[in-house]
Amino acid sequence: MDEVLAHYRMEAISHSKNYETAQTQSLDLDRHTAASLMQKSIRRSERRLALGSAKLLYEIEPRRLWRRLITTVFEDVGIADQDLALTALSLAPTRTHKPVEWAVVSMLVENLCSAKKTQRANHLVQLAHFDSHEILSMCGFDGLSFERAVEWIEKETTTLVQKVRAAWLLSALETGRKSEPVAHPQADLIKLREYFHQFLNSTELSTILDIGIKLTKSSLPFAAVLASHLGSSARPTHKLSFGSDLVPPARSTWKIPNWAFDQYTRTGKRSLARAARECADVSASLTGLKEHSSKVQALQWVHFEIESGCLKKRIECPSDRNLLKRVRSNGPGLTPANAQSIYQAFYSDWEQFEEIRCSEIASVFVD
Repeated sequence: MDEVLAHYRMEAISHSKNYETAQTQSLDLDRHTAASLMQKSIRRSERRLALGSAKLLYEIEPRRLWRRLITTVFEDVGIADQDLALTALSLAPTRTHKPVEWAVVSMLVENLCSAKKTQRANHLVQLAHFDSHEILSMCGFDGLSFERAVEWIEKETTTLVQKVRAAWLLSALETGRKSEPVAHPQADLIKLREYFHQFLNSTELSTILDIGIKLTKSSLPFAAVLASHLGSSARPTHKLSFGSDLVPPARSTWKIPNWAFDQYTRTGKRSLARAARECADVSASLTGLKEHSSKVQALQWVHFEIESGCLKKRIECPSDRNLLKRVRSNGPGLTPANAQSIYQAFYSDWEQFEEIRCSEIASVFVD
């Protein structure tokens, strides 16, 4: 495994010496906005914005830069191109590997921008969390021993979402916190990783899994390697097709695109909370949810799928599109019965929402 990482690290550093890249000037942002902008710019293949925000993080907080870059690999780029994924993982600083120079980082960011992308792993984790049908189908899972529970990952009768949920609960990663599922009583990450090494029978996928877990501390790497190993991952070939998601017209405030201020930023949260109250169609579509916090949470989920989670070069395959469709109907406060009306209402009130967001962004800059 170490040899695999060393190979990809040396290859990337060597290629960066002959890599021609334009002079990059860091953007004048706070670190939180910079991290948000970098990830969304990679999603949208916005090279200039991705590089400018990455340069700022490289200068002021390298740890945040790498944490967000690796998360972006699993959430938005995917491991269809295993070479690219392994290159990113090999370049992240460790105790034995010093930080690489900016030329190497910029080359990686540009390659992530130009890559064909899939949010397959992220969608699988989301469905493993919120799809009630999948969850109810695993009734009794918690009562199984570790050895019997891990069999869910191999059984042909279990769905890919159920396999991901089984791995998630057996790993105990990101479980037990508010709104997160409870880990399996016999959860054991070390034993689970050993099982996966045998199950995957691939040095590359095992490396992606182990280093991915170490750097993200999430269940995303399990979802990524399961999807790849079980054949639903579209491999990058000359026949691979991709398309761009439809997004609302982009607006900017103080030369920063408004979509940088998503539901995870303070400005974005305030904007969405106001939209839930002030936008007529949106407010009406949320009447089925009693608490204002539940309304805002549902709107945050819808907003992510409309704008924040959009990809410029999404891999086109039926399984991915089906996952995306299902995710849009399963989330905090969302059900197949109410999701469509909330999406339609948000599109209808989008201009008013943008006015709200512009005012919130402007107030931050003025202050």
